[in-house]
Amino acid sequence: MAKIVFFSSSHRALPALELLRKNLEIVGVISQPDKLSGRKMKLTPTTISTYAQEQNLPLLKPEKLDADAIAWIAKKKPDVLLLSYYGLWIPPELFNLTPAGILVTHPSLLPKWRCGSPVQATILSGQEQTGVTLMKMDEQFDHGPTVAVEPDTVLDNDGQETLYTRLFTKGAELAIKVLPDYLNGRIKPIPQDHSKATFARHITREDGFITPQLLNAAMQGETSEGSPWKIRWMLDSNKRPFNLQPSTFALERFIRAMSPWPGAWSTVIVNSDSGKVTKRLKLLRSHRTRSDSEGGKLKLDEVQLEGKNPVSWKQFRQWQPQPLSELFGVE
Repeated sequence: MAKIVFFSSSHRALPALELLRKNLEIVGVISQPDKLSGRKMKLTPTTISTYAQEQNLPLLKPEKLDADAIAWIAKKKPDVLLLSYYGLWIPPELFNLTPAGILVTHPSLLPKWRCGSPVQATILSGQEQTGVTLMKMDEQFDHGPTVAVEPDTVLDNDGQETLYTRLFTKGAELAIKVLPDYLNGRIKPIPQDHSKATFARHITREDGFITPQLLNAAMQGETSEGSPWKIRWMLDSNKRPFNLQPSTFALERFIRAMSPWPGAWSTVIVNSDSGKVTKRLKLLRSHRTRSDSEGGKLKLDEVQLEGKNPVSWKQFRQWQPQPLSELFGVE
């Protein structure tokens, strides 16, 4: 049974860790340090750390992977290091700690959607097929040779949570399947075609913005014939921003892709006791009517006005019943 040290800081990789524990010997778990979270700002461990402690797995939560952390890992004498969404810099000293190196379960079919937001890019671009890549890490980001891949279908209702979790779990299944042959040298990693690489960089809060004009048009069932919508965190093989044609299809995918972080949002003009006020409106859930071949209309299901609790769109409109064009400030 192969011995591994598992690196992860994401709750989405918990089913993968559970699967790995049942099929491989986990000699160590590395996760990010506890962080302040919640309204009470309580110091909270990652879901991965909590599980490791519950299962009595050796656990390390370093601020950085320094010499002490590397020595801790080396003492565990793993056959291979396996990484699924760890989130901290990996020093080159770890690449050759074992002959098998570091394997990464990346939730896309590399070289498509390298970097930190591959699932969001998959959903937003409208792909019907995706998958997970088991890659041997090198010193460039998501650049290393491919050990194995497992395809998967993108479901119509997939969001970040479902698709990341499913792909990380498939990545664990793939690792369990191929590790014996890989460790015995019967599988040779294959270099990626770097000329076909596309990129999905880390997303910021501002990347979740939808202009009121686009939102209003989609909710009215209008198809935009204007300029393409530039998605600047998605880059093609020439590192140019991804162009998305605005439509009800695109905006519904955008809202799904942005949930829960950073969240899709727009601005609205609300009536208040002090007059008309412009505020941020989070778009938590939506769906698209399917009444015609043009894509129907975008229907909001749940929203959250800044400073308020989440409510249904129906509740929000009972409070703010003005015409959509007035709500979104569109003439």
